[in-house]
This record gives sequence, C-alpha cells and structure tokens, in this order.
Amino acid sequence: MQRYRLKSHEEYTSYSKLSHEVRELARKIKELDPKDPFRVESSRLLIDKCYAIGLIPTRRGLDLCDSVNASAFCRRRLPVLMVKSNMVENLSTATKFVEHGHVRGHQNMNKSRPNCPEDSAKKNKRPQGDCDAVFSEWAVRNNFSVLEYSRTCQAAASGVAAGILGLTGLAGFVFYFLCALMQSCVWYWKTDCRWKDYFPNFSTILLHGLFGGLFTYVLFWTFLYGQKFSY
Repeated sequence: MQRYRLKSHEEYTSYSKLSHEVRELARKIKELDPKDPFRVESSRLLIDKCYAIGLIPTRRGLDLCDSVNASAFCRRRLPVLMVKSNMVENLSTATKFVEHGHVRGHQNMNKSRPNCPEDSAKKNKRPQGDCDAVFSEWAVRNNFSVLEYSRTCQAAASGVAAGILGLTGLAGFVFYFLCALMQSCVWYWKTDCRWKDYFPNFSTILLHGLFGGLFTYVLFWTFLYGQKFSY
C-alpha cells in the first residue's frame, strides 16, 4: 500500500479481487477446446482488453492474463504513470497534483476538452496515458489561495492607480469596481469560459473579485491617509 500510495486497504482489496477474476476467466477459457471459435474470440477479447489497460506487456497469449496481480492494476494508477514518464520526481508529489486537480487527461482522443480527475486511483489506457498533462501552476484552477492573493494585490494596485490618477470619493470607488470586474473577467477567461469545471458557483468569482477585494481597497486607503472613514 505504501509503495503505490494507496489511500485505504479497500483499494488494494478491490485490485486483488479484480486480478483474481481476470486469472479465473483466463483459466476457464484455456479449459475450452483450442479449436472452438468461442475460445478463440474470447481469448482475443480478454487479451486485447488486458493489453489496452496496461495489465500485460504484450498480446502473446492467455498465460500473461493468468499472471495478472494487484500490482498490475496499481502500476496503471495515474500518479504512478506520472512518475514513470518523468513528469514529477516522486509518487507522493504526483498524488498531491492529482488530488488538487492539477492534472488533465483526455477521455476521448477525438475531443479537445480535457477532464480534470481528482482521484489518484484513476487508471489510464495505453493511448490515454500519453495525453496526460500538468496544468500550469499560475493558471486559476480551483485554487482559492491564488484567488486570495490575486484579489489582494489587485485591490492594492487599484488603490495606488486611483491615487496616482487623483480619483477619490465616488470616482475612486467606481474605478476600483471596474478594475475588479476586469480581473473577474480574466479569471473567467482562464477557465476557457467553463467556470463550472473549476469553481463551485459563479458567485465565487464575483465575491472574491468584487466584494472580497473591496475590503482590502478600503483598508489600503484608510492606512495610507490615516482617515477614520473610507469612501
């Protein structure tokens, strides 16, 4: 379990059960008459399936299917494939990337839209394993700490810009909201206009962009001028 960073013993138990079923199916197929068309077709389907999901290295025969174990399933886990392809240095880091949603994979090679699995137990087929990629860490991808830092810096920058331009009172207030709205649009654009995939609800963008940064803006002006009230 520690070798493949399994979350619970139930995961390893499920892999053992699946591998046992594969071995049992392979043995039952081998008991059939070698000339039976059903055996030939069943052998081909089982071998192709096991090879496609990476449980066996080649399509040489049912003997390889009869040797499938729980480790074969563990080696097809997404974090293990990331380490194997030198995307990350160790399995612990790869598992964190997957759980935090920083990895994307194409479920369908004909679709340009990626999915973001957050389950480290996800297994990849052979063609799909080559299409996994890591999100750029600077992109806003459901990382609320990035939102906090962004709105704070943006609010301070808006306050400085308003001061340089001499915008005070209602004019400065409106100027800030325009800047905050622009940043919210940038967040929306970074999600490829698919905010539902990265944010719980659309109000998150507005609350963090407009109202969240508003308090930072007010505190900035209050601290800068030492006023007892804000505008």
